[in-house]
Amino acid sequence: MTDQSPIRTEIDTTKGADLPIKYESFLVKHESAPINAGDDTPKSKCDAISELALQIMSGRQKGVSMSKMMHIAEQNKLTQALIIAAYEINRFSTEEYQTRVIEEFRDDAHLQCVKALHK
Repeated sequence: MTDQSPIRTEIDTTKGADLPIKYESFLVKHESAPINAGDDTPKSKCDAISELALQIMSGRQKGVSMSKMMHIAEQNKLTQALIIAAYEINRFSTEEYQTRVIEEFRDDAHLQCVKALHK
């Protein structure tokens, strides 16, 4: 994602919320298992990474605090990198902008994964 995206015009400055259970369990699941959980194909790896990115950005847009996500991520470098990237992007107040930024973040993570695996 680039900083020139036209969707970053609205910022919701309300303070963070608790991490919804589905995000926490998703992050914990990816801490205890390899990202390719069960299937070692590039497609399955990138699918898992893009789903993780979607969950992280969804939490970001819902107001989950970065410290809460980083605490759950603990030592997983990939998850930490996605969390950092998500918090470098503004939080939006309208559902339309939130949906767009979540989808863009998911797709960008998938693209970066595919590029990295096909080098």
